Amino acid sequence: MNDDNSSSLPPQTFTGHDRLILPDKQELLGAYKGYHVSNLRTPAFIVDRSIVEHNCAGMLASTKSLKAKFRAHVKTHKTIEVLRLQLSSGGHTSQSVVVSTLMEAWNIVNESSDGLVKDLLYGLPVSINKIADIWDLTMSFQNDDRSFRLLVDHPDQVKGLLAFWHTQPDGPYLFNPRWSLFVKVDADYK
Repeated sequence: MNDDNSSSLPPQTFTGHDRLILPDKQELLGAYKGYHVSNLRTPAFIVDRSIVEHNCAGMLASTKSLKAKFRAHVKTHKTIEVLRLQLSSGGHTSQSVVVSTLMEAWNIVNESSDGLVKDLLYGLPVSINKIADIWDLTMSFQNDDRSFRLLVDHPDQVKGLLAFWHTQPDGPYLFNPRWSLFVKVDADYK
């Protein structure tokens, strides 16, 4: 990556979260609630809510007893319903989440306008061709009490973020404290 601004950025790609069509949850519930597991078509994702809630409460209690902060991950379940349990169960709460894809982040932004998540980390190093999508996500999520955080592991990622920032009319707001960078360090332990 060279040092000039906009010419150093590759063409940008976008997640397409606005074209995602999910089934109506109430319609699904009405169609399948009460079915015996053996009557469901496979593959089917079956959850015993009481077990999930028990496990989430245990995790939150453990992190509290260790005086650690808990950051929920949605990589496996990818649902707002389980995320709500991860963040508030057994009288303990958290508002921090890590995602592995921008689609997961967009789903959280679109499905949790009630303040469920206050601290959202995109837990993979920034891909230079996704900066415009990350910008849109940041502008949709952040406000005075919510932070969107990014992970970087190479100086070119920071250069790309700065190059994009310089092309935006709202540029001075990009690096306010609500959007922080985590630096991934390879300690070379082998």
